[in-house]
Amino acid sequence: MDYTKIKQRRLFLMMTQKELSELTGVSQQHISQIESGKYSANLQTVEKLCEALNLSISIESDNDEVKKIIG
Repeated sequence: MDYTKIKQRRLFLMMTQKELSELTGVSQQHISQIESGKYSANLQTVEKLCEALNLSISIESDNDEVKKIIG
């Protein structure tokens, strides 16, 4: 999954990773790893980040493959 929209939105809002961490309870290190693509987040974490950043998330299934789309 591509998490670039999370980082783009956070930067657009002029929010630091630390501020996002404080809003969501997700560690700053974890946010950094997610944004850099080093770590894949679970759905609960993605939901927390999206809620804090006012992003929507949808889950689609296509040929037995589940895709999470952030927009």
